[in-house]
Amino acid sequence: MNDFHYDALAGRVVFGIGKRRQIADEVRRLGRSRILLIADQHDGGRLDEFHDLLGDLCVATYTDVAQHVPRAKAAKAVALAREFHIDATVSMGGGSATGFSKAVALEMATPQLCVPRPTPVLR
Repeated sequence: MNDFHYDALAGRVVFGIGKRRQIADEVRRLGRSRILLIADQHDGGRLDEFHDLLGDLCVATYTDVAQHVPRAKAAKAVALAREFHIDATVSMGGGSATGFSKAVALEMATPQLCVPRPTPVLR
């Protein structure tokens, strides 16, 4: 095996039933207060839930996500983030929302909090 070095970015995983209710606490733990919520527009019920969970921390929402993060759509998300002076992103849902969150976080040098879509429990 060849020698190598791996430097990982700091990360935190919060896992457990009902933990998404703590999303506002996680935002505050990072010292952030101006969130861009990124989600698929078809996650309507959960989008409302996350608006409620984040309260005044959520200053803008972006829902025009698409697979593979098209450059033009990503630029719109970044422009929205700049307009509202966001200091972190929260994505909810699948890989497309997370991809857009990554694009904004990279451009804005902000942390991102990602909440995956719940999966059914198999028994």
